[in-house]
Amino acid sequence: MICRRPNCSVMNLVRVKVINDNLEFDVPPGERIMDYLPEACSLMFGCRKGTCGICTCTIRNGENLLVAKSYLEEQTLNRVGGLSNQRLCCQLWVKEHVKEGEIEMEY
Repeated sequence: MICRRPNCSVMNLVRVKVINDNLEFDVPPGERIMDYLPEACSLMFGCRKGTCGICTCTIRNGENLLVAKSYLEEQTLNRVGGLSNQRLCCQLWVKEHVKEGEIEMEY
């Protein structure tokens, strides 16, 4: 796994499980989950900016490892009828200083 940020040394990785596709992969702290999704993942994306709502997913475990919802994400989820445990996958960033953990999501 290569971290895409400059001067990044990957020592701690967060394990992400996509239940629908039976996939598991690692994401470094401070990185966006979408950028590490394997090609085998069938989650659909539209705008990739947090405005269309196509990539709505449900976080089953590990919400505390993610950066909080932005105002834009909240507005989009409200518009598409999202539930409190739902997020936009294109807006899922692992917190910067996470040591380890696991995120389970489905769509």
